[in-house]
Amino acid sequence: MAGFGRISAQPLYGVEVTPELVEMDDNGCYAKLMLHFYLTVGNEYVKQKDKRTLDKLTENTNGKLFKPDVNKKLLSLKIHALKLLGIERFFDSTAEFSSQSLSEWFEAINNPLTRSQIKDVLNITIHPEKDTAIGVAQRLLALLGLKLEFKHHAGGRGNKHRVYSGCDLNLGGRQEIFAVWLEREQKFKEAILNSQCIAS
Repeated sequence: MAGFGRISAQPLYGVEVTPELVEMDDNGCYAKLMLHFYLTVGNEYVKQKDKRTLDKLTENTNGKLFKPDVNKKLLSLKIHALKLLGIERFFDSTAEFSSQSLSEWFEAINNPLTRSQIKDVLNITIHPEKDTAIGVAQRLLALLGLKLEFKHHAGGRGNKHRVYSGCDLNLGGRQEIFAVWLEREQKFKEAILNSQCIAS
């Protein structure tokens, strides 16, 4: 089965398949890396990617699409939501965060309308009385296979709190994978442009 994992992972990632990558793939990292890629370095190609996905869905369903299934597969809406939520603030590995420092951010998203939209688009439930800013940030980042790293405690007696550093954006060696995916998207774009030139 390990050999099968290597074979199936190779075309997806485009890099040498290591046991670590196979394990990551088994844990569902592909969709998370895709979301991270199209949110960041591949952002200009997200509509191109969604069109390919939509074409494939249309082909497989004979044009009879179920809207909830479409929304789950397409990336543009999720990426737009993550950007509106300010997810990129956590991408600075030198920055520090705590629930105290994120209190205004948390207050801005912790209202009934925004919570409902986050649930609908990202399938994340925010519990207004139980959740902390760090807890919500970690769940949002988990969609990308990322996390804030605990650094130390701060504050004195009665005000002690945990401090976290921003994300490691190369977690799992993903930047090498992203470089391959970026090249693929550029080739897809060139092929589309060439076909349009031939058609005209």
